[in-house]
Amino acid sequence: MIVREYAERDFDACSKLFDALLETHRALYPDGDVRGEFAPEGRLFVAEEGGRVVGYAGLLRHGRRAELEPIVVAPDERAHGIGHALVERVVRAARESDAVGIFVQPTARNLAAIAFFHSVGFDVLSYLRLEIDFQPRERRGDERIADREFRV
Repeated sequence: MIVREYAERDFDACSKLFDALLETHRALYPDGDVRGEFAPEGRLFVAEEGGRVVGYAGLLRHGRRAELEPIVVAPDERAHGIGHALVERVVRAARESDAVGIFVQPTARNLAAIAFFHSVGFDVLSYLRLEIDFQPRERRGDERIADREFRV
C-alpha cells in the first residue's frame, strides 16, 4: 500500500468512498438528514493498494490549527492499517506545515471512530458540544462523560 497526494484521476474512487461514509452516518443517525457529495477541499491524500484507491483523508487548516477531515477507508479494507497510514501522513503534513496541533471531530454515535482516533494518538479532549434537541428523535442514553449520562 502507498499513501500519496490526491490527483484528479482519483475523483471517482474518492466519490464512491465518500458515498460509503454517508451510508455509515445514515446507519448511525437513521432519523437524521445525512447527505452530501465528494468535494475536494484542503489537502487530500489517498491510500492505494494494487492500483486501487482504498481510502483517503483530508487536511484542513484553521489558522495555526489543522483538522483531519474526512478519513474514509473502503468497508472491505478496514482493519488492515490503511486508516493508520492515512492518519500518519496527514499528521506529518500538519507538522511540516507548522501547525500547532491537529484535531478530529467524530460524531458522538460513531464509537468505532472515537476508539480508532484515540488509538492513533488523538487523546486530548479539547471541545465538546452539548445540545438541547427540540425535535423528537430516537436517542441512545448510554454514554457517560464526567460521571454524567448523555444521549447520543
